[in-house]
Amino acid sequence: MDLPVRHGEGKFVVRASEAMGALAAGGLIALRYAAREAGGNEVSYPDDPNGSDGHVAGICDVTGRVFGLMPHPEAFLHPENHPQWNYPAAGLRHARRSLPGEGLRILANGVRAAAER
Repeated sequence: MDLPVRHGEGKFVVRASEAMGALAAGGLIALRYAAREAGGNEVSYPDDPNGSDGHVAGICDVTGRVFGLMPHPEAFLHPENHPQWNYPAAGLRHARRSLPGEGLRILANGVRAAAER
């Protein structure tokens, strides 16, 4: 999923390696940056745009209701928001024009989860 990032100096950092283990064990790491290539093990720029510890892109609290996210889904609500929306090589120009932007999926899932509770 392509999502814009808007950080000047922000990235996820843990002060102690034990903290990362506790977050992972508690299921609190909601999203990680991943290699774009299928089966790729090396995650680096641009796939992890800020070099966050553990490639963490989002965390949540134990209730799952508080969600901290580094990418900005609100900045990709429409296909035309994508920086390559008009590049035929990116495959975004015509086929996806009628679809919502990928960022809207995250926000819609949050609304749906809240309504179900």
